[in-house]
Amino acid sequence: MLAYLVEWEMRRRLKPLLFTDESPLLPEDPVLPVTPSESALAKTGTRQSTSGHPLQSFRTLLEQLATLTRNTVRAQWEAAANVPFHMLSRITPFQEEALRLLAVTP
Repeated sequence: MLAYLVEWEMRRRLKPLLFTDESPLLPEDPVLPVTPSESALAKTGTRQSTSGHPLQSFRTLLEQLATLTRNTVRAQWEAAANVPFHMLSRITPFQEEALRLLAVTP
């Protein structure tokens, strides 16, 4: 149950980067289909977010965030032997925007 709640919250916060309509126009009759808002039509027409990033599906956005890594490296030369250090992967502007929307510090 917790995983569904985390996914729901992530989808809610990441709407500006996803193909999801941020403010759908709900009809008065619940049987009628939902009309997409003007902002949703603009997003899907340009396939870009308002910040200029390409729109993603939730799955592809998670795949992009999964490339962020922290590697522990040990040098092979004697002067620095057994002194590990950490190397972080470079964060892309898209990943930075996603983490900002999620309120996560890289």
